[in-house]
Amino acid sequence: MQNLWKLLVHNQTRRLKDSDISPDAFQASAAGFVQHYRSKILPKVQDFERRRIEALRRLRSNTLLALPLGFIGMIFIIYFAFYKMPDSAFDIMLFLGVSMVIGLFFWAVWPVMKYKESIKEQIYPLIFEYFGPDYAYSHVSPLTVSSLQSSDIIPSFDREKTDDYVRGIYKGVPLEMVEAELTQTRGSGKDRRTVTVFKGLLVVMGAHKNFKGKTLVKQDHGLMNWAVNGFCGLERVKLEDPEFEKQFEVFASDQVEARYLLTTSFMERLKKLAGIFNAKWVQCSFYSSRLLIMIPMDKDYFETSSVFTPATFIDEITRVLDEMKSFFDIIDTLKLNEKTGI
Repeated sequence: MQNLWKLLVHNQTRRLKDSDISPDAFQASAAGFVQHYRSKILPKVQDFERRRIEALRRLRSNTLLALPLGFIGMIFIIYFAFYKMPDSAFDIMLFLGVSMVIGLFFWAVWPVMKYKESIKEQIYPLIFEYFGPDYAYSHVSPLTVSSLQSSDIIPSFDREKTDDYVRGIYKGVPLEMVEAELTQTRGSGKDRRTVTVFKGLLVVMGAHKNFKGKTLVKQDHGLMNWAVNGFCGLERVKLEDPEFEKQFEVFASDQVEARYLLTTSFMERLKKLAGIFNAKWVQCSFYSSRLLIMIPMDKDYFETSSVFTPATFIDEITRVLDEMKSFFDIIDTLKLNEKTGI
C-alpha cells in the first residue's frame, strides 16, 4: 500500500538502476544463469521497464478518475435506493453498485494486468529455454486432469480449469507441469454451491521403468485416514521417518516396492519440495510409468514480481531455478532415467 500511496499522491516509483542487473544482483543459486540472462533476457529489460512505467502511469490516471466516479456513483445509488425507489428494487440497486465498483477496479488495474501477462508470454519461455531446447511454455495445456485420475490422488471434481503449461526433458525423463483448479458442485436447491477441491500445480514425471503396483503418498488426515483411504484397495505402509509420518500417509499395493521407492533421501526431497513451494501438504502417486505430484498453491505459479519494482526478472528467475532443481533432484533420487527394475 505504501508504494501505491507514493504513486497516487507523489507520482513516485522506483526506477531501474545499473546495479539492479549486475551479476551481484543474482543469488548464489542463480549464479549459473548469468550468461543466459545476458544473451536472452537482458536485451528485453529496458523495453519491459518502459512498459512497467507506462502501466503505472495509466494505473495512476485511471485510479484518480475511478475514485471520484465511484464515490459519486455510490452516492446516487444510495440516494435512489433509500429515497426514490421501492423496497423491492433495493437488491437491484445494491447489485448495480457492487458491479460498478468491481468494474471501475478492473478498469483501473487493467494496464498492470496486461503488463504482467506480457511477462508470462515473453519472459517465462526465455527462462525455461535455459534448461534445454526441449522446454516449452504455453498458456493452453494439452495435459488434462481427467487423464490423471487413474493415479488415485485426484479428488472428485465436476469441472477442471488448466492454465500455464510447461513441458521438457531432464536426462531423458519427460517432465510436464500445469496449473489446475478443480471444482465440485455440492448440495441442492438453496444450499447448492461450488467448492474448490484443488488449486495448484500438477507435475508429471515419466519413468524408464514400469511400477509393478501403485504407491500413494497422501496428506495425513489423522484419525480420518481410514475413512479417506479405506476403500482404495491399498495397504497402509509404515515408514521409519517420524517427521515424514507426521505430514504424510503412504498406501501401496506392493509393500516391497513402496519401501524401495520411499527411501530416506526421497522423503527428504519431498519435504523440501513442500517447503520450497510453501505448501501445507504435497501428494504423489507412483503408477504405471509415471510419478504424479500434486502441490496445492494459493498463488499463481507463474506469478510476477511487484509492478513497483524494476523489471529485472531476477526474482522470477531465482524462484524457477530453485523449484526446477527440486524436481530434478527427485528424478535423480528415484533414478527415473534408468531402466533398472524395482
